Amino acid sequence: MIGFDGIHCTIRLKKNVLYSETVDVNLHNGDGSIYGNIRSHGTKIKLSFNVPLMLRNDNVTPYNENDFSQAEYIKKKLITDVNKIIGEDKIEKIITNAIEVNCTKILTSAKISDCMKLFKLSYLEQKNQIMTWSREGVGIDIEKITGVLTEMRVNQYRVKIYDKTAQMLNDKGILIKPNTIRYELIFQGRKIRQVYGRDCDVFSVLDSPQKLIDVYRKAYQFEIKNKVKKYLQKSQQLMFEFLTQGIKAKSVFSMCRHLIADGMQIQGTLKKYYEWKGVRDLSKSNSKQYCKSLNIDSGAIYEIYHLLDE
Repeated sequence: MIGFDGIHCTIRLKKNVLYSETVDVNLHNGDGSIYGNIRSHGTKIKLSFNVPLMLRNDNVTPYNENDFSQAEYIKKKLITDVNKIIGEDKIEKIITNAIEVNCTKILTSAKISDCMKLFKLSYLEQKNQIMTWSREGVGIDIEKITGVLTEMRVNQYRVKIYDKTAQMLNDKGILIKPNTIRYELIFQGRKIRQVYGRDCDVFSVLDSPQKLIDVYRKAYQFEIKNKVKKYLQKSQQLMFEFLTQGIKAKSVFSMCRHLIADGMQIQGTLKKYYEWKGVRDLSKSNSKQYCKSLNIDSGAIYEIYHLLDE
């Protein structure tokens, strides 16, 4: 499910309005739950709110196409609550600075730990932080890298990938369905202006959320093409080169175990090697044996490639 989460804004006051109050106030739903916050220091006024929390008790399911019919309610409540704090007829515009768009999905074909490992390997390798491409395979122990994986695209968006099940339990004490992953892009700056125009009003965003969701889909495919697919090619090339040097397959895959998040990496490497040797392709059956001995599952690649599928 793809949709919006948090939206972060700047409140621009009318030119003739003088405002010097210091404010730090939460915005509440009718049941008392918090959905947003306003902070100000003089004329600098910041508004942040979580769209799903205006409609339900948590943000596990983002604000998606099934919710778009609630846009008028959201806009009316937002401006009513903001006016109560800042004052009516003082606001010229609420300008959008950042929008969080995510896909949150329960994985069924792979463990979330394997998907997170593949994402981490793919993103960190691009920064040359994972491995030295040598026979020794020296590099970071990926299993010890925990928490949220983040990556910055200047003036475009920030990538944020994490285990939503663990986050909800650790931060909120709420138990949701296991194996739930979230891939979030926080759009900002130039990208928001490209989609919605300069000084984009938050109400324009709420009126046309599908515009940014379409951009999210394209950005996700870009990330997978330039991160995950490149990593898979590079890791398999490394293992293939070891095989061509006469190192036994079991030793190669054991030595490179920290670089493998999916059994398909082994199968792909063996397939390429058998083609190079000009012998019968036994990559499917042989890879299963190596995966079993090394306790490697398959499915992470499939889940990542099909994450946006409904």
